[in-house]
Amino acid sequence: IDYYKKSSLIQQLGSVTDGIKFNFNVQSDDKDDLLNPNVKELAIQVKSLYTMSENRVAEINQLKSQYDEHKGLAVLYPENDHFIEIDKLIDGIIRIEQIEQKYPNRGSEEGKVVQNLLRNKEDKEHALKNAIDNALNRSTLIYCFNTTILNDTNYTSEVQNVQKKMVSNVYNKRLQSQMPEAIAVQVIKEQNVSRLQSFFNSKEFAFFDANGNFVGENLSVVEEVTNLIRNSFVAGSDLEAKLTGAPTGYAYGTILVTLAALLRAGRLAVKNPSQTNPIYAVTDKGSLEVFSKANEFKKASFKANTQSLTAHQKKQIVEFFLNNEWEYTIQKANNNQVHN
Repeated sequence: IDYYKKSSLIQQLGSVTDGIKFNFNVQSDDKDDLLNPNVKELAIQVKSLYTMSENRVAEINQLKSQYDEHKGLAVLYPENDHFIEIDKLIDGIIRIEQIEQKYPNRGSEEGKVVQNLLRNKEDKEHALKNAIDNALNRSTLIYCFNTTILNDTNYTSEVQNVQKKMVSNVYNKRLQSQMPEAIAVQVIKEQNVSRLQSFFNSKEFAFFDANGNFVGENLSVVEEVTNLIRNSFVAGSDLEAKLTGAPTGYAYGTILVTLAALLRAGRLAVKNPSQTNPIYAVTDKGSLEVFSKANEFKKASFKANTQSLTAHQKKQIVEFFLNNEWEYTIQKANNNQVHN
């Protein structure tokens, strides 16, 4: 297991970048932690050379069936043709370490012998590293009843392909793009509402129209965020933990920008523990701090204001008053003609 941990091939399993970086929990089949023990959604299990069945094909087929429905788990099954050689190397290293502990005095006759053994130990460790890397490089990767045969040439690319499939299956509500944190500050500070639309190039973030009206009611990112804060105030830290996880996988910047857009639209109430009055508008005291400082965001709590009028409702109200004004003007003109 220690040599698994040291292997660069195991280190490669720890993450993949697909729009944003996704970390993977990597464990042995005996539940020994190799990488990222706190990650829950995505995992790769590495089969130990010491727990393999004598019938490799049968065990791989059994694992395919066992984990067929596990969208967030893949199994790396190393090649074990050189298990006897690896076992002998490990046994030799352990024996040298035992002798090293027994004779700590390097100045004694025994200590001089130990010095020679330590050089032999280094050779064995180098050989063991190469043997384990070769076994990993020639693994069979098992995911959702499919197997991929790895080799020196395709190890990195094929592992990443499977990892990206896992990300797509687990984070099935994720967006095609993400937003940088800096855009949230721009949304809060911008004084010319007609410029708000220019901050967003993706249809997934079409929060505002050309006049600065909020038209993002039906955007998936707005729906996901609003659903979490519809009934009560929720801490920023809790929102981040929930929305960065499956199935949404939002970046912190995406969460921040969406909330900034909601506040700009009058659809959000924010409570900041450092001030008495809640924040209802971008011009309210404390609004910029919440959206420009991560610590302030995490401490603040957010609740959707679902009573705000949509752009369509606002348009209907304007048209209603305009029509009434026209009717009043016409009626007044007719009355004047009658009196004249």
